[in-house]
Amino acid sequence: FDIEAKDRDVTVTGLRSASSPGLNWGKGGEVRVQIFTTEGSSRGRELQPELWKKVGESESVRLPLVSWVDTEPEYGPLPLASPVTVPAGKRYGFLVHTNDLYGIVHSVGVGAGGEIDFLDDDDGPQPFRAGQPVSENEEVAVVCGNAMGAQIFQEFDGVSMPQPGGFVGVVQYTVG
Repeated sequence: FDIEAKDRDVTVTGLRSASSPGLNWGKGGEVRVQIFTTEGSSRGRELQPELWKKVGESESVRLPLVSWVDTEPEYGPLPLASPVTVPAGKRYGFLVHTNDLYGIVHSVGVGAGGEIDFLDDDDGPQPFRAGQPVSENEEVAVVCGNAMGAQIFQEFDGVSMPQPGGFVGVVQYTVG
């Protein structure tokens, strides 16, 4: 996903998210988490590791389990090692990878009970499209990226990937 700073610099000080209930058959558990950033959008850079900088890592992160039907989800901290400043008017790509496909949740854009057309010939699942805002306010936009699959910086054979996905959780930041 991308984070876009609008009129002023935005410093990302933390990321909070959750694991999918599919992790360990609903029992949850610890996952390895790596976080990377790239200057500019993440789109088109998913398979180019030389364009990314690692900004966080932990071998054992235990996140709360969150389902698309949860009306009051809880999120846990991701291992961001140091703040990341996104200059005004710019986008930075963020890549959060776990060692399990269910290690972190993402959204295709429909909440509990919603309808979605999974067979779109143009860009895959809808309504989120990679490059479009998932959430925004007057200071910052969180922009849909692509979920690539099990292996970091590698294509995922045998499954319809990449899949547009919005970050699910909380972006903690300061302005200025």
